[in-house]
Amino acid sequence: MEATGPLTGNLAGRVGVFYENSDDARWNADNETLILDAGLTTEFDFGTLTLQGTRYDIDLGGNRLRGVPTDDEGNFLADRRWNHNEASDFLSLKSNVAQALLALEPADDLKLDFGLRYIDAQESQEYHEPRGLFDSDGDGEVDASIREFRDQFRTYESWSFGANAIWSADLGAIDNRVLAGMDYYQEDGTLNYYRARGTTTAVPGLPTPLGLNNPQYGVTDPANYDLTLIYPDDRPTSARRSGFYLLEEATIGPVIAVVGARYDDYRDELQGSSYSDNAFTWRAGLTWRVREDLSLFGQYATSFEPQGIGQQDPLAGGPFPPLKGDMIEVGVKTALFGGRVQSSLSLYQIRRTNVLQADPAGDPGGDGVDDFVSFGEVTSKGFDLDFAADLTPDWVLTVNYGYNDTKITKDNGGSGFSLNIGDRFPNAPKHQLGFWTRYQIRPAGLAFALGGDYVSARRSISDQRVKPYFVFDGSIIYETGPWKAMLRVDNIFDKTYATSGFIDRTGHFPGEPRSAFIEISRKF
Repeated sequence: MEATGPLTGNLAGRVGVFYENSDDARWNADNETLILDAGLTTEFDFGTLTLQGTRYDIDLGGNRLRGVPTDDEGNFLADRRWNHNEASDFLSLKSNVAQALLALEPADDLKLDFGLRYIDAQESQEYHEPRGLFDSDGDGEVDASIREFRDQFRTYESWSFGANAIWSADLGAIDNRVLAGMDYYQEDGTLNYYRARGTTTAVPGLPTPLGLNNPQYGVTDPANYDLTLIYPDDRPTSARRSGFYLLEEATIGPVIAVVGARYDDYRDELQGSSYSDNAFTWRAGLTWRVREDLSLFGQYATSFEPQGIGQQDPLAGGPFPPLKGDMIEVGVKTALFGGRVQSSLSLYQIRRTNVLQADPAGDPGGDGVDDFVSFGEVTSKGFDLDFAADLTPDWVLTVNYGYNDTKITKDNGGSGFSLNIGDRFPNAPKHQLGFWTRYQIRPAGLAFALGGDYVSARRSISDQRVKPYFVFDGSIIYETGPWKAMLRVDNIFDKTYATSGFIDRTGHFPGEPRSAFIEISRKF
């Protein structure tokens, strides 16, 4: 529910309330969300100021979800609704967000904007983590999972600020625009972490293993677990990020040239140790409008991104160097038949170094914290093709296809990871295809839509097969006057499939089963 409108003079307000209570497709999982939002906007001679406050209360029952175990060919070993969590497990997030946005236009050729945001949040969670599959009855078939119980409480407080200035000017034959800006972010947090790791048998004070075919929940009570404190000093963390950037865009006749640079600096502090680095990155691009309906384009860019502060933890295998990369792209765009048929084709190569993935060995050091491993370099080569057409005034169609050959091109320094140079990167499909079409019957106020998504086979982090899938969605929309009703059905044929593959002990993440959604709205 949302209400907006003028209050007095040049002051306008907005109030919104959003509530959701639903059961997840996985056993023992549900979602209850309450969002309260309010804002004020005032306009003056050369700008606007918006103040906004939001409260989030999110309770996810049994919802710290991993995947469903599979065999090496990607077949689920349990029902797709299988959940390693107990009904008493939960994740609770309470967050307060306040932000101010100021937009100014002191001159026709100058625009300024400033944004300030503050977040104060706390998150508590208790959940069972799968720790390894085993054969419980000796028949040679894996049929149960060891579990670990985790009790965690996090707090974090963050400030972020951003500012931009855009100057536009005509310099003779050159239409010129310059963007200058900066951003700053800081976050301080703490973590309390207790755990109890079970075994293949029921042991008093530890989580019991869970069967795959006939899981028995509620056998033990987490309140009676013998917990071990993993972080005895609450693990304080502090993260600082700052960036400064400059971008120049010049239009000379049919050619648009863009060149920009950015400087990033960060410093992370974790339990008395600090990690810092900085880098310059840049980008350059060119678009040539050959004709009104045909454009050619190309661009090159470099990137720099610090790893997450939790991944710097020595207990998780850190610290790790920042994520770096570069990208080159060329392509063509068309808008034929008066714009009724639009298409684009782009070819690209993306290289990234120091990419992190979960260690298939889990916690080889036995310190209670799962490890990460770093790839030396991952390279993606491929192309994207997009097509959109107004087939008739009442019938539209969009189709997109992507080919992506993503491989490991440098090793990870001998960490013992199962994949090698030349292997496909985990969870990167070679082929993706999607379509969406909508046909409307104007006199009746009806419209029908159908879409589909295809993803080709992949490999998981543990080199298990992730099967290909093709899933279809559809909807029927009816509009009359201020009223609108929609019936949407996702996964129409109720296909069982995996959206991604993790490591073997956590399995593959199952896609949503068939679901129906009805929405009724009215404009006032």
